[in-house]
Amino acid sequence: MVYSVDSNFAEKVARAMLPNKLPAEVKKMVKSAISEIANMITGQASIALAGRMI
Repeated sequence: MVYSVDSNFAEKVARAMLPNKLPAEVKKMVKSAISEIANMITGQASIALAGRMI
């Protein structure tokens, strides 16, 4: 699975996920935040697909 997001959007998402962090800290964690969202999406899709195959 491959996800692609614009860097500005990714930074906005990271800021929303990390509201109490300083901007410099958020910038360091953008990739991690987007990766976490991708994991959640993939996990939910896997669960949904597995439920249909039973």
